[in-house]
Amino acid sequence: RKRITTHIHQALPGDQGALLAGMLYGERALSDSAKKLFRDAGMLHLIAVSGSNVTILIVIVMRILLGLGISRKPSFIGMTIALILFVIFVGPQASVVRAAIMGWLIEFAPLVGRIPKTTRILLVSAVVFSLFQPWVLLYDVGFALSFFATLGLLTFGVWANERMRSWPVLPTIREITAATTAATILTIPYSAWAFGQISMIGLVTNVLAIPLVPWVMGTGTLVLVTSVGSIFHLPAKGFLQAVLYIAKLPAIFPWGIWNNVSTGYMFMIGSYLFLFVIWRYIKRNNRGDYNSVHSKIHFLS
Repeated sequence: RKRITTHIHQALPGDQGALLAGMLYGERALSDSAKKLFRDAGMLHLIAVSGSNVTILIVIVMRILLGLGISRKPSFIGMTIALILFVIFVGPQASVVRAAIMGWLIEFAPLVGRIPKTTRILLVSAVVFSLFQPWVLLYDVGFALSFFATLGLLTFGVWANERMRSWPVLPTIREITAATTAATILTIPYSAWAFGQISMIGLVTNVLAIPLVPWVMGTGTLVLVTSVGSIFHLPAKGFLQAVLYIAKLPAIFPWGIWNNVSTGYMFMIGSYLFLFVIWRYIKRNNRGDYNSVHSKIHFLS
């Protein structure tokens, strides 16, 4: 990992290289100024290894093994080994372990004749991890934000995406908008309590930045396998610079950020109870549509 990081920084000096290493395997080497920009823009999740990285790994490994004619059970064992090695490589961060447990359970469920239900698997993965670190949900910021954001995607995000189907926008933009809004809503109470900050401009920055993530990771892979100074680094430089420019939007539009927000512990709990009541009402009045859509979703956030 150190050798890979050194190669990236030699090929892409400064925050471009740090951003690529962060997006690929969670390396935390951004400058303090860049970290503040990403935090204010609500984009810190882009440089934290979590469900998206685990999903890519699981999908690629399973498709390769099944494509080679290996039956599902041996393929599942191979995927499990690859997943464990990946967690060791990036470091057993709370959000990574949560995503790994969740991804493993989603692949394990069909082997024992169960249909995976993502919200239930999210809860199981959180409980399993909390058995080893009981206070992780409250005091591990990475795990808590990852948990609440994923919960938002699997609840309000699914509902909002369906409600927005009639909108005259591209499906990708619709999905990102619904997911970003839902994740933001579910993480605001915790962020306000833990950081004293609320960033609403993240609704804009993430819609702009998230579609660039696959391009950054794809072109960034070329940086790993080519020598320093190669012309193949140019696409990665372009996409990385675009993400860095998007992170600067809060400095241009500071109205979307509230700092020094004073909230207590009870406010956070009350906010989540309020959101729970709203979600129960939405689900009760849209049970048929929600269950139909949710039963088809086998993904990680």
